[in-house]
Amino acid sequence: MGKHARDLNTEMRAAWAISDTAATFAHALSERGFILAKGDRRGHVAVSHEGEVLSIARATGKKVKEIKARLGDPESLPSVDEAKAQMASDMRGAFIRHAKEARAARDQAMRHVEAERQRMTAQHCAARCKPGSRP
Repeated sequence: MGKHARDLNTEMRAAWAISDTAATFAHALSERGFILAKGDRRGHVAVSHEGEVLSIARATGKKVKEIKARLGDPESLPSVDEAKAQMASDMRGAFIRHAKEARAARDQAMRHVEAERQRMTAQHCAARCKPGSRP
């Protein structure tokens, strides 16, 4: 995934430490780029933006019983495939937003370039139209 497993586990543990319910844990995970989901083989998993599936129990070092007590039944969560689809949708929205911002920045820069071009055109025209200048 481009991240060291120790870093991923640290992020999961931090999300676990600051949360006390399934909703707060899901929110803490989403801030770190994960979606809480129901695993195919394990109860609670996190799906990364790259589509990787990580076990909550393994990453946090907590027992499955403790995780179920805090997060509830995993059947109420989206499946891994649904979480991947949601992540793709979220990333598509972010990509569109970034593309719009890039276009706006480009347009702003081009307005400056166009204003400078018009200033130079007027300056050249004035220089050519001066009496005593060559035609």
